Amino acid sequence: MKSSPFLNPKMLLTKIGKRNFKGNIQFIISFAEEIIFDKMYHVKTSGIIPLSQLKIDSKFVSKYHQYEAVKVRHFKTLMKQLKFPDESVFVDIGSGMGRVILLASLFSFQRIVGIEISSELCDIAKKNWANYQNKTHNNTQVEIYNLDVLEYSFKDDENIFFLFNPFKKVIIESFLKKIEASLKKKPRQAWILYHKPDYSSPIDNSDIFRKQSEFHYAGRKNYIYCNVD
Repeated sequence: MKSSPFLNPKMLLTKIGKRNFKGNIQFIISFAEEIIFDKMYHVKTSGIIPLSQLKIDSKFVSKYHQYEAVKVRHFKTLMKQLKFPDESVFVDIGSGMGRVILLASLFSFQRIVGIEISSELCDIAKKNWANYQNKTHNNTQVEIYNLDVLEYSFKDDENIFFLFNPFKKVIIESFLKKIEASLKKKPRQAWILYHKPDYSSPIDNSDIFRKQSEFHYAGRKNYIYCNVD
């Protein structure tokens, strides 16, 4: 498995050309910061890894997307704007090499869960978490599962679900049904944080969730949903 650089110079210029001045500044700062992040904590979370380079045992593999990590600054800025109940549990759907897991550990969650279909990416994520802990002495409880999200049984205390466009609409629909079933079994306030929401229509049409707000940074959108009381 080989990850390509996050952006080559040609791709970088293309990305910059699609943004206004403010968006370009945000993007360039974010791009530099993610390189610094990996070097500072001796982790590997950057890069793009196509599905063709990953060994994934699932009949739904064509419905999943390649690995790409959320920007460090983007995620931190989003999280600082949101308020969650004490003892919330954060679940990263499609956790890849674990960048969101590392960043979420800065925000006082009771527990952080990563669910990733690729065993190779899970192994990297576990190593990244170990290196990050060694550098930061962060004692957050972290669990990383090598599972298809459709095989995972959501626990009664899990209430914040983060997605960086990990899969297509058909999987979003099945994922949402599992979340809704979990909430009916154990009623609780829950959030879905959808980064780059390309297939948001099933959540938009949900009887349980409502879009609370949108967050835009460096040309990327986030939709924030919360369940209806």
